[in-house]
Amino acid sequence: GRTAGDVQIYYKETLVAASECKHRPLNLDDVKHGIRKALEKGVPEYHFVIAAGLAAGQEKQIKEELGAHAAEVDLLLVDIWRAKTLLAGILNPVRRARFGEMVVELLRAMRKFESANQAAELWNKITG
Repeated sequence: GRTAGDVQIYYKETLVAASECKHRPLNLDDVKHGIRKALEKGVPEYHFVIAAGLAAGQEKQIKEELGAHAAEVDLLLVDIWRAKTLLAGILNPVRRARFGEMVVELLRAMRKFESANQAAELWNKITG
């Protein structure tokens, strides 16, 4: 409730972007909730990072909801499977080798053990 998303990006203590990350299909309620959080927190850029696509039968409604709020906040729908090569390419080989491990360590330190396990599994699929 206190955060704008699963991942938040700050620049000089100002929240400039947030991401909602879903390993299950993203549904319309997820999108509405994320948009509401972005507007309430004043986040100029909000990403929906998905690994399992959009909820069946809700694709059109989700895209309409994103379009309806495009003038208020920069909304991005990112399919991790389509973006993985680009994202991995942005990380140089040294950082790429450590990235997944660092995410898992951070989640474990936060006592988010199930999320850590899911992150490890997802990173292994992406880089495997």
